[in-house]
Amino acid sequence: MAYRFGSGVEPLAKTGAPVKQTIQMLRAGEKSGKLGKVCGKVSLFYEKKLEAPIKSVMALIEPLMSTVLGGIIATIAIALLPPVFKISSVIAHQPPKTTRACAGWRRPRNGANLFGRP
Repeated sequence: MAYRFGSGVEPLAKTGAPVKQTIQMLRAGEKSGKLGKVCGKVSLFYEKKLEAPIKSVMALIEPLMSTVLGGIIATIAIALLPPVFKISSVIAHQPPKTTRACAGWRRPRNGANLFGRP
């Protein structure tokens, strides 16, 4: 059902969706020429009416979302641990490699340090 300009609130009333009180308010606003103000009041009415149910649903959803998010983070952390332990064990069992800068350097045999002092 399409709305035609100038047909008023009647197409909305025929759908059966809004409450009769809302239709009456819109008709009165349309007749008085203050449809915008009436629509604002109707929207505030429905906003206040829906505020409590929305808050109660959100109060139920928030802990559930926190639990799910914690489970996802724990799964990721547990999945990262085995590769980290494997890498650390591979590194621990390899002999240290010398770099090119230190490859030819050896500690003096007489026990002296880098500055030539024992």
